[in-house]
Amino acid sequence: MIVARMLNSTATVNNFIEIGSLEFIAGEQITVYMRLYDTDLDLRYIPPATNITTVTLNKSDGTTFSKIAIHEFDDRSMIYFTLSEIETEDLLGGNLSLSLDLAGDGSNIRKGVAQNVLSRSILTCS
Repeated sequence: MIVARMLNSTATVNNFIEIGSLEFIAGEQITVYMRLYDTDLDLRYIPPATNITTVTLNKSDGTTFSKIAIHEFDDRSMIYFTLSEIETEDLLGGNLSLSLDLAGDGSNIRKGVAQNVLSRSILTCS
């Protein structure tokens, strides 16, 4: 199974820290960095260059929305995507699912998950 582990918000290919979850505030833009792992082999997972990774997130109204992850670094196991202010306003947090289209044409799809990786902060004023 492919899993994604959350990375710190300033991750680069040679400088990153795995974090348990990313805390976000509703209404703020965030960039989410993750690293892909193959749990069967206990190794990082490097998809082919033709791969298109789609991340599906849960909204607070029970629906979902999707983002295309970017493989920017030389290490294709590292991906990121950005959520706008409007998207984080409705983002529930928690789990997300991954769909890796390995050939980029829908002919070879692998599924993955990231559990408890986004945590919505509740701000209170006193």
